[in-house]
Order: sequence, then structure tokens, then C-alpha cells
Amino acid sequence: MFNRRYNNELIINISRDIAKRKLSICDFDFTGDVPWETTEDRLEGLRLLSRMKPPFTINISHLTFFPGSALTERAIREGIVDKDQQPQGKDIFNIRNDFINFLYVVYGVFHIPESALKHIINSSLVREM
Repeated sequence: MFNRRYNNELIINISRDIAKRKLSICDFDFTGDVPWETTEDRLEGLRLLSRMKPPFTINISHLTFFPGSALTERAIREGIVDKDQQPQGKDIFNIRNDFINFLYVVYGVFHIPESALKHIINSSLVREM
């Protein structure tokens, strides 16, 4: 959907290479509130984080629909965005207040161990969403 030229394994390898070289902290950006993502897609992002090697921080920003972009046109066709009232200048850091986004923020600060994150992801708290 975003036409990115990398995959999870490459990101994991980059994070490990940064840690091995003891480079300064690195930021990874995640886009939240993507209307086409399923709960499982969002959890896959958390699983990716749990496999990455700290030190790193994460940033989560709201998906912004820019006029004329392919994603905006798709959102208009699918009735997600009103073509006459396209969002403009929304605060990109104003993400939806839900448990999965909370987990991203917590993980970005505390780097929860992979086993603990797996337990949380498999818990009824997430599955009931």
C-alpha cells in the first residue's frame, strides 16, 4: 500500500547492525490509524519491534491524507474520506487512543522483552478489540 522497498527482515538486520556498531540511538517511524490495517497487521508491527535490537526509539504518527495522493484517492473511492472535506493539517501525532497504539508507545520507551510482548499480544485484552 505504501510502496516501500524494504521488508521486516531488512529492518531487523539494520537494527542489529546499528547496535553492533554501537552507533547512537536510531529512530524508526510507524504510521498509525491506517484504515486498511487489521488488528493482526498492527500486531505484526509490534512483533517486528520485539525482534529488533535496541537502542532505538519509535515514533508513531497519524496517517495524513494529502490531496491528490494515491492513498487519498483510494480513501475517497472507498468512502473513508469525503472528497469535499479532505483533512488538512491534522496533527500527525494525534493518533487514535487505543490499546495497541498504547503498546507501541510503551514499547518505544521500555523495550518490553519479546516474551512479555508476546504474552500481551496473545492476551484477551488485544483479542477483544
